[in-house]
Amino acid sequence: MSIRDYCRRLESMAASLGEFGDPIGDRQMVLALLRGHNGKFRHMVSNLKMHRPFPTFAEARTHLQLEEIDLDAALPSPPAAMVATPPPRPTGPTGPQPSRPAGLLRQIIAALQQEFSMTDMGQLHHFLRVSVTRGADTLFLSQWQYTLDILERAGMSACKPSSTPVDSHSKLSGDGPPVDDPTHYRSLASALQYLTFTRLDIAFAVQQICPYIHDPKEPHLAALKRILRYLQGTLSHGLTLHRSPPEELVVYSDADWAGCPDTQRSTSGYAVFLGDNLVSWSSKHQPTVSHSSAEAEYRAVANGVAEASWLRQLLDELCHPLHRATLVYCDNISVVYLSNNPVQHQRTKHIEIDLHFVRDRVALGQVRILHVLTTS
Repeated sequence: MSIRDYCRRLESMAASLGEFGDPIGDRQMVLALLRGHNGKFRHMVSNLKMHRPFPTFAEARTHLQLEEIDLDAALPSPPAAMVATPPPRPTGPTGPQPSRPAGLLRQIIAALQQEFSMTDMGQLHHFLRVSVTRGADTLFLSQWQYTLDILERAGMSACKPSSTPVDSHSKLSGDGPPVDDPTHYRSLASALQYLTFTRLDIAFAVQQICPYIHDPKEPHLAALKRILRYLQGTLSHGLTLHRSPPEELVVYSDADWAGCPDTQRSTSGYAVFLGDNLVSWSSKHQPTVSHSSAEAEYRAVANGVAEASWLRQLLDELCHPLHRATLVYCDNISVVYLSNNPVQHQRTKHIEIDLHFVRDRVALGQVRILHVLTTS
């Protein structure tokens, strides 16, 4: 009996018992599933029992179903004496028969189609205004057509390109004359936010203009137009994903201390690499005012560690756990000392939650905080 059929029988029995006032909990369902497993899943069952937190019934079922598909795809062929000689593989219009990886992919798609209403549309080339270009060992994600639409909407299709998306010598504030069309400003700013899905290089600049969507001023519109002029000269930019083993996570974090002239709040930023690929990034205002640059940097590190912890848990659930500690780089040596110092100082009481969160990950060996030069 397949895992799918066995799980359906367990669910039917649990529903029947529930009607008679004897409900079966999720943990009991998992234990019943593991006790009734086939012998070929013995190694998976021991891993699931040792998993913390204890898996739900849906998680255990998914893990066993995927393992069942892998085992079925890897079954050895019977001896040649027991089977007839197969006909030659066709080479006409139908092409050669699919290889084992292609056959495994079709089995996974067929299993998903039994559970969900879905259609196989072939290889990915466009998805939600993101174009995908395949290389030998790469995927290039780009939103160039969406960028052209934004420039046309703003009436800047023939504008002069800019070499940088933001002026690093001045900060935006809430002062200045109001813009003539606030709705147009909000529309363009929202479109730029979606563009940051593949354009990390404009994330900080877009974050600078979005806080003023409710009441945009002329300086904010000028900053937005500078981003558009930068996009005009970088239409070919995008995100390249390389084929590389997910061996470790590396996080780079930074903070712009008291960068907002109106609120004196700092801006946190981080970029997370899985192997050679950039998989997550963020740039946003911190919720509170930081008393020092070390505090601002530590909050940025805590945000990066939180994202890395979530990614480690996700990879663990996908049966690809990371065995190396996540490396977190920051350019503030005080943050490195605070993350490794178990003594709670009076001056760090106001960031106590972030301190304990990062220190716990360091103590568990999941994270290492390292120093990197600002100029690196």
